Amino acid sequence: MYSVERYICEVDEKEFEDESECLKYELTLKYGDVIKNNELQLWDNEFKPMSITNMEHSLEYAMYFKCFTEAAANYMCDMAYEFGYCGYPYASDVKLGELYVFDEDDEEFVSFSVFSKRVIEIAKAFNLKLEE
Repeated sequence: MYSVERYICEVDEKEFEDESECLKYELTLKYGDVIKNNELQLWDNEFKPMSITNMEHSLEYAMYFKCFTEAAANYMCDMAYEFGYCGYPYASDVKLGELYVFDEDDEEFVSFSVFSKRVIEIAKAFNLKLEE
């Protein structure tokens, strides 16, 4: 005879057999206002908005994001950690309201201001004129 280990959600005490499922559920409850109030926005490589209700998929394919509250930054970082995605900044390093861009060279998100400075440096180095 064997026993099944149970995991209990800290928010509403719902029981789960799988620890990962329990944690995902708990994070969704904990950050429900972030989802409801659209406090986190993600976009893909074609600048199309992505759903924050399916974070596993969205975090894998996001190329841009903005967090408008600390809770949104915490939610994104907690979910990225839970799903094992690297390259996302720590929540404490996210500047609220700023656009972040995935830098494919460094395989991490950087603020648009940092990213744009790199683009300008490249343009200057090669005597290129930037157009709108």
